[in-house]
Amino acid sequence: EIAAVTPQDTMTLEITIDELDIRALQVGMAAQVKIDALGGEKYTATITEIGNTGTNNGGNSKYTVELTMDRAEDMLSGMNATATIVLSTASDVLTVPADALVEQGNQTIVYTGYDEETETLLNPVIVKIGCSDGETVEILEGLANGQTYYYAYYDTLEISFTPDFSGGRFMFG
Repeated sequence: EIAAVTPQDTMTLEITIDELDIRALQVGMAAQVKIDALGGEKYTATITEIGNTGTNNGGNSKYTVELTMDRAEDMLSGMNATATIVLSTASDVLTVPADALVEQGNQTIVYTGYDEETETLLNPVIVKIGCSDGETVEILEGLANGQTYYYAYYDTLEISFTPDFSGGRFMFG
């Protein structure tokens, strides 16, 4: 036998999952995969394997999870992809942007007041949070529907750098 042709009806994608999330996954769960090179098209995949040995990275272990999906015509091995696995869903709930939450010790707060003169956030309220999609977070307790909240939002980042040449020496040999 000189060569063998293997049909590529399916593609696999290996993703890395944080140790805090790995226990929520099970073989057979569905995932959505978006492939950048194919115009962000979304495909349905299934978890086919969950690694049981983590790799420690700075005090936090990561686990490899394999997703398998039907191969579309233009899919090529090595294309960049993003996977989303929904662990829970909620509807008709109160949400705020994740950026509005502030961690203080073991509590999460949202500011409900703002002083325009001093540009200071005021009136911290302790909230209990629920589901999150990474951008918005469900508020279970602490805020009421329609209640105003404030948070710092920056759409421009300014970096000022002044080199300090004092005390430095160059040696030439």
